[in-house]
Amino acid sequence: MIGIASHIAFSLVRLVYLTVRHIFWYLSDYRTVFGSYETSAHVEKIVCRSKFNVFDSVRPYHFLGLHEKFDHPECVLADDVVLMCVTRKCAVFLQMPKSIWHYTADKAPFCWITLFQESIKTITMPLSSLHRLADKLGDIKTPAMLISNEGRCGSTLLCNLMHYSNRKVLALSEPDPFQCVQDMMIYRKEMGKEYDRLVRSVAILSFKPVKGAEAIVIKVRLTAMQIMNYIATTSPEIKHVYIRRKNLLKTVQSWERAFGGVGQAKVLRFLARYNLLQFCMTYVFHVTEEGLKSYNTAFKYLNMKNAFEALIVPWSNNVLAYTKCSKNFDVFLVIYEELMAKPEEMLRKLFKLLKNVEPETIDIALKEGLKGDSQKNTPLAMTELNNKVASEYTKDVKKRVDAYLDAIGLPHLDA
Repeated sequence: MIGIASHIAFSLVRLVYLTVRHIFWYLSDYRTVFGSYETSAHVEKIVCRSKFNVFDSVRPYHFLGLHEKFDHPECVLADDVVLMCVTRKCAVFLQMPKSIWHYTADKAPFCWITLFQESIKTITMPLSSLHRLADKLGDIKTPAMLISNEGRCGSTLLCNLMHYSNRKVLALSEPDPFQCVQDMMIYRKEMGKEYDRLVRSVAILSFKPVKGAEAIVIKVRLTAMQIMNYIATTSPEIKHVYIRRKNLLKTVQSWERAFGGVGQAKVLRFLARYNLLQFCMTYVFHVTEEGLKSYNTAFKYLNMKNAFEALIVPWSNNVLAYTKCSKNFDVFLVIYEELMAKPEEMLRKLFKLLKNVEPETIDIALKEGLKGDSQKNTPLAMTELNNKVASEYTKDVKKRVDAYLDAIGLPHLDA
C-alpha cells in the first residue's frame, strides 16, 4: 500500500511516457514488428511499479517498463515466467528472477503480492498470439488441480500441504489470470465463443509444463468462484476441489475481520450511507448478472451500511457459484474441520485425483505443514487480524440476514 499522491504521480508519468512512445512507434511503423506472431511478445524491463490497494489484481497499468525487445511468444514457456493477467486485447506474463519453484505456496502465500513485488520484466502479447500458443501446446498434459475456496477456510494451508506431501507438486497460491477472466464475464455475451476460447487459453498457459513438476496445483482467489463453471466446461482435464468450513457464521465473521477495512469494502459502505450503492451497482460498476441479482436482493433485505451484512453478498456469490458448479461437474469437497481431524486421510484422497502422483512425503507435510500461520507476513496474517473484532450478530442482523439467505436459497449462518 502506498500513498495516493505517489500512486497518482506514478500513473501520470506512465501515461505521458506511453503516449510519447506510442506516437514515436506509430511514426516508425513498429506495428509491422508487433503484428507478426514470431515477434509479438513485447519484453519490457520493469523500472517502477505501483498498486494503491494491495488486494487489487495485478494489471498492466501497475508497471512502468522500458522496452527491451520483441521476442517469440514461446519465450513465456520458460520456468521463470508466469501468466499474470489477461485483458480484452492482450495477455501479460511476468518474468521472475528465479524459477517459479521459488514461489510455491509455502514461500508465496499470495502470488498477487509476491510476484508483483519481485517480477523483473513484463511480457505482453496480443490475445491472438496467446491463443496460437495455447493451440500449439494442446491439452493440459501435466496432472492439474484447481483449489477453489469459500474464503477464510484453510485453502492456503491445503495448497501448502499438497506441496509438502510431494515436493514435485508445484503448488501456486492465487495467481491472477483466473480472476481476470472472471472480471471479463461481463463481456461474455458480446465475445461469444471467443470468451470460452480465452478461458481455455488461460487454463492451458496457467498449467503450462514446468521442468520437474509431476503435477500442478493452483489455488484461485475466493472472488473467482464464478469462473469455475466455465473452466470445468472448457478444460475437463483439470480436477476441481472446493474447501469450506462447517461454521458459516464464523466464516463470514472472519471475512469481516479480514476484508472489512479493504478499500473496496469502505467504498461500498460509503455509497450505501448516502443511498448511492444501488444506482452504482446497476449503472456504474461492472457487475456480472449473477452478482447483480445478489445485490438487488440484498438491497431489499440487508443494511448495506453494516460491514458484516455488506460482506454477506460477495460471500453468498461464492457459495452460489460453488453450488452451481458442483451440480454440473465433479467437485471434490473438503471440509476444513475434517481436514484438521484426519489430514493424512484427506490428503491421500486428494492425491488420488492426480493421475499417477503419490504423496511421497506425507509425514513431512503433517509435521511441517500444520504448524505456524500459512499466511504469515501478509495482510491476512493472524498477527494482523487477532486484534480485529467482528460485528455482533444481533437478533436484528440475524433477522435481515436470514431473510436474505432464504430469498437466494442458502442456509442460515447459524443453522
